[in-house]
Amino acid sequence: MDPTQKTFSANGGGLALNKVSVRVTKRGGAGVLGQACVFDFTNTDAAVNNNIAGKADSGTSNVRVPVTADKNNGVPAVLLAACADDALVEVATEGPVTALVIKASGNIAAGDPLYHDNAAVGLTADSPGVGAKIVAMSAGAVTGPSTATLAPVILGHFGAAVS
Repeated sequence: MDPTQKTFSANGGGLALNKVSVRVTKRGGAGVLGQACVFDFTNTDAAVNNNIAGKADSGTSNVRVPVTADKNNGVPAVLLAACADDALVEVATEGPVTALVIKASGNIAAGDPLYHDNAAVGLTADSPGVGAKIVAMSAGAVTGPSTATLAPVILGHFGAAVS
């Protein structure tokens, strides 16, 4: 392996998890640090009307809060800062990040799958049902997060769905 390819972790071996982030516009209201979002490829917000890469009014350049339909699809993102509505903000699209997590009852364990929460700002450890896509996994234990709690997660495109 060529060490200049940056495929090694800090200790010289193992899986290297790198955070991937981009600047986008947050639509649909102000956002908070760690808020879970999706790219607006469905052009839900009135200011978004196409999916042409690089255009300001494109779903590739705008994120919004997930809705019920997003449990099965959507490209996940996590806000890396608080922001106003229609403001530019950096979001993570994969890798280790601090995100808001929630679970109706009980604890979240390291490695637990996380899904879009269609009613809150965080990622939920409670499965939203059949077809729900896993968008992240918990990177650490979280005790009793019945309200949105900042916690370490690994955001990714896991692709697995609840059957």
